[in-house]
Amino acid sequence: FTATQDQLNALVASHATVNEVILAMGPGGKPKGFGFVFIAEKDKGEAVVAALNNSDFEGRNIKVDIAKAKGGKGGGRGGNAGGNNSGKSARELQALREEGEGGKKRKRRQRQKKD
Repeated sequence: FTATQDQLNALVASHATVNEVILAMGPGGKPKGFGFVFIAEKDKGEAVVAALNNSDFEGRNIKVDIAKAKGGKGGGRGGNAGGNNSGKSARELQALREEGEGGKKRKRRQRQKKD
């Protein structure tokens, strides 16, 4: 995966006004192969998907879809405790968390052997 934020911006800019481009990065700064493009005109989202989904971009067939916030499970917490008020989708938040972790993996605890 070699696409840059500028290349994605140029691709989408011919269909809508681009506000921001985020590429998900893995360990060592390698692209994970997906990202998010935020556009100014909400009503143009479907047109962008129709124009670009399953199209060729940098030699790869790309999937373009509108990100949806992940639905919550269980009952409400009341107030804003732990809520996502940023307007970002669950997948975007996950990508941002992974970028911040720098690709670190958690160590698992060793189980003690039974005699």
